[in-house]
Amino acid sequence: MKTAFFQSFDNSSDREETPFRLSMVQAELKTNRLSGYLVPRSDVHQGEYVAACDERLSWLTGFTGSAGICVVGKDRAGIFVDGRYSIQARKQTKSTFEIIQWGKKNFFQWIEKNIEKGKIGFDPWLHSYKEIISLSEAFAHTDISFAPSENLIDKVWLNRPAKTSSKAINYPAELAGLSAKEKCQKITENIKFKKANSAVITLPDSIAWLLNLRGNDVIHNPILHAFLIIDSEGNVKIFCNNGSLLHSISSLKSFVKVFPMENFETTLAELSGSVLMDETTAPFAAVKILQANGIEPMMGEDPIILPKACKNPVEIGHARICHKRDAVHMCEFLSWL
Repeated sequence: MKTAFFQSFDNSSDREETPFRLSMVQAELKTNRLSGYLVPRSDVHQGEYVAACDERLSWLTGFTGSAGICVVGKDRAGIFVDGRYSIQARKQTKSTFEIIQWGKKNFFQWIEKNIEKGKIGFDPWLHSYKEIISLSEAFAHTDISFAPSENLIDKVWLNRPAKTSSKAINYPAELAGLSAKEKCQKITENIKFKKANSAVITLPDSIAWLLNLRGNDVIHNPILHAFLIIDSEGNVKIFCNNGSLLHSISSLKSFVKVFPMENFETTLAELSGSVLMDETTAPFAAVKILQANGIEPMMGEDPIILPKACKNPVEIGHARICHKRDAVHMCEFLSWL
C-alpha cells in the first residue's frame, strides 16, 4: 500500500487491432442471433476505474477514457463519450467506429437508426438494474429489445489478463474513528428503519469503509473487489477471492464470514424476507436472481453511502492534518516555480 502510482501519459491504445476484434464480435452476433451488443466501460461494481481484465471497451475500440459505452451492430459500431473525451476518442479509434456525443437522446436515436430490429445483448453483470430497465422502457414500443447474454467480448478476447487480487490490509480504527463493529451496528439500524431484513452491497468503496479494509485491486483506488450482504442483526457475509482477507478480518470473525466470490449467486438465491438494494449500482443479474426466487428487492440508496460521507470528528481531524501537510508542499512548489 506504500507503493506510489503516478499518472502515465503513455498511449496504451491498440487501435490497429480493433477492426479485426470488432469483426469477431460481429460474428458472435450472428451466432447468438443478436442484432446488437452493449460494451460498457464499467465492471461488475460499476467502477470508473477498472482492472486490466475488465478493460473490455478499450480492448475492442482502442478508446482508453474512463467513461463511455459502445453499441456494436451487425455492420457498424458507435462509441458514446462525453465532452471530455471527444478528441481523445477520435485519435484513439479507427474509422470503423463512429464517435457520438453522449446523451440519452443521441443514444436512443443512434440505436433506432443503426441497429436492426431484434435483440440487443448485454452482460447482465456489467449493467445496473436501473440502466437496463430505463433502456427497456425507452424501446418498449419498438421492434428492439434488450436481452441478457453471455459476454461476447470475453469469448473472443483470447489473451485477456487474469483477474488479480492484492493483499487486504486493515485500516486502523484510530484513523477511521469507528471500529468495523460500530459501523455495522449503524448500518443495521438503517436497515431496520427501512423495515428490511438484509442489504446487498455491491460497491467496493462502501465495503472498504464498512469493514475498515483497504486493498489495491484497482490502481489509484484503495479497494478490494468484493460483494457483501449484511442482515438486520449485524451479521456480515463478504464474497471475495482474496487469500489474505481471512487474516485481515480475524478480529471480526465473530460477525463476519468470508466466502469465495463464486458463492455470491447461490447465497443471493437463498435470501428471504425484504432485501434492500441500490438499483443504480446493483448488477441487473443480481436483482434478477432475487426476483427468480420470489423476492422483489426493496430499491433504495446504498445504506452505507450517507454514513460514509458524514465524517466523524476523528476523520475531520486527520483531514485537517493532511491539508496542512499538503499546504506546506504546495507552498514549496509555488516558491520553486
